[in-house]
Amino acid sequence: MKRKVSLIVMMLLLYSSVLLSSSFEVIPTKVEQPIIVPKDPIIAGLLSAQYTGLGQIYCRKYVRGITFFMSELGSFALASAIAGMGIKEYSYMVIDNNGEEHRLTRYEIISKWDELSGISKTGVVSLVITGIGIHIWNVIDAYQIAYMYSWDRLSWIRAIDIQISYKYDSPLLKVAVSKDF
Repeated sequence: MKRKVSLIVMMLLLYSSVLLSSSFEVIPTKVEQPIIVPKDPIIAGLLSAQYTGLGQIYCRKYVRGITFFMSELGSFALASAIAGMGIKEYSYMVIDNNGEEHRLTRYEIISKWDELSGISKTGVVSLVITGIGIHIWNVIDAYQIAYMYSWDRLSWIRAIDIQISYKYDSPLLKVAVSKDF
């Protein structure tokens, strides 16, 4: 008897909800959410290892990536300028077996390392070490940025709790989804 009463009450509730819902107009709404593309920290680190700042650009941190690139480039450029490194061009004419003249150009890398003082040599070595340190820091930073970028963007997934229950003697499958706010 109890079961029949509860079934009748449930049917009445269902019927009343159908009647009420038919009296209201349903307005479809379009909710636009940005597509979240997680960034892989390994790829970001490898990109930064290959080209300085590319891992940061991959994670959409453009100013940071360009800053890393310019700082490493500046460090090595200043070190080579202090060391007096450059390229010298030599051009000369050569006559081949047929008597024709050909102009040949030869390039040599020049350095004034032997002429530098001890302080200048120390400056060059410290600038090269600084450039290498910036490069290593760049790779670690790209890895951390990609990790945090993905973790922050996907933090809403961690707060979702899904529970599924099924009883052997019942044909119902119960699914409960909850989200913490």
